[in-house]
Amino acid sequence: AAGKTIEVEVPKPLGLTLGQKQGGGVVITGVQNGGNAAKAGLKSGDQVLYTSSFFGDELWPADKLSYTKTAIQAKPESVYFVVSRYNYRGKI
Repeated sequence: AAGKTIEVEVPKPLGLTLGQKQGGGVVITGVQNGGNAAKAGLKSGDQVLYTSSFFGDELWPADKLSYTKTAIQAKPESVYFVVSRYNYRGKI
């Protein structure tokens, strides 16, 4: 299954929950209906590859949930996400 990469900037409040993926990595486990993450096109099940970091416009690899959450909390207004979405056959 081919994955596509999606890059979005999401204003706070984000309206999403994150979880640690087995074997490393961070995944979106829930998206609030009508929230900013949903409006930006993020979906539950998307794997987070990078987010905004503590410093300026640098991107931070999302491999550990605790680091990713801290980096997101450090951004006052909006957070940049790079996610990967896999399209499985038979699933929409």
